[in-house]
Amino acid sequence: MAENRLVSVCATCKADLRKAIAGPCPADALLFQAETDRVLRGSTGEYLGKPVSVKEWFEICDFFIRLIRKVDRSPTDCLMGFMRQMSVILPEEIPSTPGSGIELLRTHDRQQIFMALWRLLSVNRDPLEAAFSKSGGTRQGFSDKGESVPSSLMELIELLPDNPKVRCDRSKPRSSGPRSPYEVKRMMDRLNRKLEMARR
Repeated sequence: MAENRLVSVCATCKADLRKAIAGPCPADALLFQAETDRVLRGSTGEYLGKPVSVKEWFEICDFFIRLIRKVDRSPTDCLMGFMRQMSVILPEEIPSTPGSGIELLRTHDRQQIFMALWRLLSVNRDPLEAAFSKSGGTRQGFSDKGESVPSSLMELIELLPDNPKVRCDRSKPRSSGPRSPYEVKRMMDRLNRKLEMARR
């Protein structure tokens, strides 16, 4: 009876699930799923050889997932170098719609991310620290402004050099010499706007 209902539901979608071709799930994706179940059931996790809370463990997962998707979206030299150091096989052509959660991705895409994620989760501290160091990246390269970094990873990222953006101080007086064509045009535009406002 249940089988007949399934077929009738699939008929409306013009498909029969019994004819679907199911491929095997990659071993690393299964290992990640097994570890996730263990953390949830045991109410504790482990990372870099130390016990962490369930919340912290999932924050670490979230950080690396964001990093994997960031590399897919904008592959900088430092991020690609880090992934090579970690021997991570990066996913191919993952949909990168801003704000879309990983649960909205196709099963195949999620499996690719979980495979890469498991490599980052199952490594020891020494190779991870070496990968951060040899990547040639900065703190800002691994954590965008406003993004939270789990405490287990913060101490490693803080070992990286800082690369603050230097802002131009427009309050400084202009150095002596002729003005550039751009400056002259900007001044004329400002003057014309003032004249138009005065005529109104």
